[in-house]
Amino acid sequence: MALNLLFISMGLVFSLNICAQNTDLPTGKYTGVESPDFIVRIYKAQDGRYYGRDSLGNLVLDGLQFDAGDKAFKGTMTPSGKNVTLSAALSVEGADRLKMVVTKFLMSHTQYLTRIK
Repeated sequence: MALNLLFISMGLVFSLNICAQNTDLPTGKYTGVESPDFIVRIYKAQDGRYYGRDSLGNLVLDGLQFDAGDKAFKGTMTPSGKNVTLSAALSVEGADRLKMVVTKFLMSHTQYLTRIK
């Protein structure tokens, strides 16, 4: 009986860890896997949202917040030197890798970012 209770308790603890979602975006400098000239520094502001600036200091990622339904950080992206605002969704793919999907109307583009160490 005690052994069954131990296994049930252990199963509950493991299931809670698996179901828990990380609602923090890893901050730091990232570069595009396919576009190595794209470098962005992601940081968390006092308002609790995440922002990203390019190497020139331009704001390129704006107001990223965690969306539990999509399990991604959603906000907007404005590419440097462009007069267009795109919807952006970033998801954590690993400790040093992010998946960024930008969309405008029905078109989308996926880019993977790796942390610069």
